[in-house]
Amino acid sequence: MQEPLSDIELLVLGLIASTPLHGHLINRIIGQTPLGRWLHVADKHVYYVLRKLEATGFATFQRETQPDAPTRKVYTATPAGREALAADIVRPARLETPDGVGFTVVFGLLPYLPEISDEEKTGLVRVRLDALTRLKETEYADGSGDFVRLHGGEPVMLLWELERARLDVELAWLDGVMNRVEQEGWRFAPPVSLDYMGGNDEGSFGS
Repeated sequence: MQEPLSDIELLVLGLIASTPLHGHLINRIIGQTPLGRWLHVADKHVYYVLRKLEATGFATFQRETQPDAPTRKVYTATPAGREALAADIVRPARLETPDGVGFTVVFGLLPYLPEISDEEKTGLVRVRLDALTRLKETEYADGSGDFVRLHGGEPVMLLWELERARLDVELAWLDGVMNRVEQEGWRFAPPVSLDYMGGNDEGSFGS
């Protein structure tokens, strides 16, 4: 059985499955878009992940030489890597974690993976919505706050209220996503241009 990918491994593999990318551009995408906002990944760790994906047979690279620039490795996912990605991206444990990091990575990758059907995309969002709904009905139900206050005091109770407020915000956002899907399908979230992803290192990601 395949060992589950970490969130950063899933993100890197998903990006290079969409188009060949080198480590510097992957770092910029992670560092300057919400895709990596909660991962706190050092630049050098991305290169470690790329080497690990290569060692497991999930990625391969070609050396790219440019005038007046150092040679760099440009990575792409192998068929085995795409198979691992398809299996791992729907793993419930990733979609249901309360901190939401795993779901953030999965949802952010959807425009990069056109092979994922609209039905599968909707299913991924629904898994997250159902998980948070259950969480609100159990750990964050009104009555459960009494236990928190009794055993943690007012400061801990305030943190509990903050967590519940964040939960409410995400649930409202997920409801909004589902409403848009029902009205428009996934046309509101078209695939990312592969030329844009791989063809311009500067682009809109800043200098």
